[in-house]
Amino acid sequence: MDLKEIETKKLLKNRIFQILSVTFLLFPVFYGQRENPAVIFQTVFAAVILLGTFALFFLNLYIKQRKPYDAFVKSLLIYSLFIFLSTEILSFFKILNFAAVLTAWSLFLGSQLFIYLSKNRRQRIDLPEVINFNFQIKILLLILAITFFIAAVYPPNNWDSMTYHIPRVEHWIQNKSVEHYETSILRQTKSAPFPGFIIIHGRILSGGNSLMNFMQWLAFAFSLVIVYRILTVLGIDKKYRFYGVLFLATTPMAILQASSTQTDLVQSLFILILLERFLTWKKDGDTFDAFQFGTALGLAVLVKGTAYPLAFIICCVFAVIALRRFRERIIVAILAALIAFAINLPHYSRNYVAYDEPLGSHAGTMSDFRFNSFLAAFPAHIHVNFGIPMPQNLFSSIQNRYFEILGIDVKKRFHYGVPEADSIRSFIRSFLFFHEDTARNYIQMLIVLILGVVLIVNKKYKQYRFYTAIVTATWLVFIYCIPWQPWITRLQLPLFAISAPMFAIWSSQTNRKKIADFIVVIMVLVSLSPLFRNTSRPIIESLTSDRFRLIFNNKGNEFYLNYKSAVSKIDNLKTTNLGIIIGGDSWEYPLFAYKWKNPIPRIIHVLPSNLEEIDESIDVLFVLERSISEIEEIIGRKPKSGEPFVLRRNNTGWEVAYSP
Repeated sequence: MDLKEIETKKLLKNRIFQILSVTFLLFPVFYGQRENPAVIFQTVFAAVILLGTFALFFLNLYIKQRKPYDAFVKSLLIYSLFIFLSTEILSFFKILNFAAVLTAWSLFLGSQLFIYLSKNRRQRIDLPEVINFNFQIKILLLILAITFFIAAVYPPNNWDSMTYHIPRVEHWIQNKSVEHYETSILRQTKSAPFPGFIIIHGRILSGGNSLMNFMQWLAFAFSLVIVYRILTVLGIDKKYRFYGVLFLATTPMAILQASSTQTDLVQSLFILILLERFLTWKKDGDTFDAFQFGTALGLAVLVKGTAYPLAFIICCVFAVIALRRFRERIIVAILAALIAFAINLPHYSRNYVAYDEPLGSHAGTMSDFRFNSFLAAFPAHIHVNFGIPMPQNLFSSIQNRYFEILGIDVKKRFHYGVPEADSIRSFIRSFLFFHEDTARNYIQMLIVLILGVVLIVNKKYKQYRFYTAIVTATWLVFIYCIPWQPWITRLQLPLFAISAPMFAIWSSQTNRKKIADFIVVIMVLVSLSPLFRNTSRPIIESLTSDRFRLIFNNKGNEFYLNYKSAVSKIDNLKTTNLGIIIGGDSWEYPLFAYKWKNPIPRIIHVLPSNLEEIDESIDVLFVLERSISEIEEIIGRKPKSGEPFVLRRNNTGWEVAYSP
């Protein structure tokens, strides 16, 4: 076979691979929106604009710097900063709509295209000719491919997303502004808004919810890149870096959240970037690295309130280094802090004006900051990732005795109940069925516990003690600040993300590489269950159920049927202003996700406890999990949990239009 034939075959293989890749990327989007073909092309259009802008910006920065991973981190920060600034500016002028958002992105994309064509087009881009698809790469691609497919075919259906993550995005679109509005679910306005800022751009440009799950999927994929980058900064050999990447990629909670609209992977991404920027700044002392550190800190806080304990140790060490080199770095450090504060100032201001508390309320989610509370929380944080199959009476006896020794008032310290033992059945079930709110990270937690000690005590790892100490201290501060909750493994996800490099560090220095490879195999095997047995988003069901039905996987069929019937009745009433009387944890998003035959009404939270006080423009009420005495008189009984009712205004007052 001559050289020409070899080149022809190689080119053919590349073309086939490219065609298959594009087909795989597009198929789940087409299939997921099979009931609404018009949305498909708008979704692809939106994805091209959003991802194309990032790709071009990264390409221009890479050509300028020739440092791919450093350019990637900087591109992520500036891209995120653009999302933040454009959202706040458009919101300020109350023009957060399709035309304005499209214009903003077109200008950003156009500027990057101009830079590339005028300055960088003739620059050579060095890409690897051959990718070595070894075991590690294949596993990563499998995990990314399956989670991508699930994210594309499923609508948002996470519990918190139904109550406040996504409904607030719809209200912002409805109001053309991110200003606070009256709501019975205060988390819609009080909680950190940046994940909603990310989602709203894709939601407006695509016209639907097809891109919403990709916020977390991209955060998952990008976090893997940042872990690799951190290991590069730490000086770990290239062949060992994927041990750290696989540690995070196979974490059950990360896999489950990668196809959801939760926010913990986004939080993980920005905490990882914060840590990476700190390590880079510590090494080089570059002023712009410090500014990027401040940007990462500001965005991390704007993602979720747990950023405060997660970033505390990193910020303290950052401050100590700045003080030790006072003349060189203190001004830069202060400016970095001001950048972080400025990014959060608009949200702080909105909270202060509406609620007199800039940070929002944290009832039940923050510790009382006592040492005995920390001692009570520490084993609970560890136990929740393992579970102990033992008689509940024995477990409770040991636990109560421990709390008694510490002088703990259980009701004051454990707002959501206390940890419980597993039955053998529930323990086995936890290995087979995984839910995104409570999934356990068995192997990863065990590795963190062991390596947190080994890497600090063993002199072999002396050069990595600094990093290990930061990660270990961050775990302890987090446990000190955040009390045990049944869903605490979800909040721990950023901790597992920054712990991932520790596994690669250990693997690179151990003489027993086979043990490291064996641990990787175990992690991969455990990860198969959350990949294929995701309770909220099982793969098989996505191929057989309609898209609206899939939203209710965490609620059950009866609630779905009642909810759909209630919204269908509202649709038939052709109302323009729909008042909703709902509880603090009720599912609001399905009202927006329903495929309306008539124009979707303006949805308004009704807060008055008297029907006579309701605005006259509201002629239909949707009632769910919150009632008042007048409504109970009209219905004839007290509504049960999960029962939606529809009331309509008549000449004399209100009457029941739908009851389950």
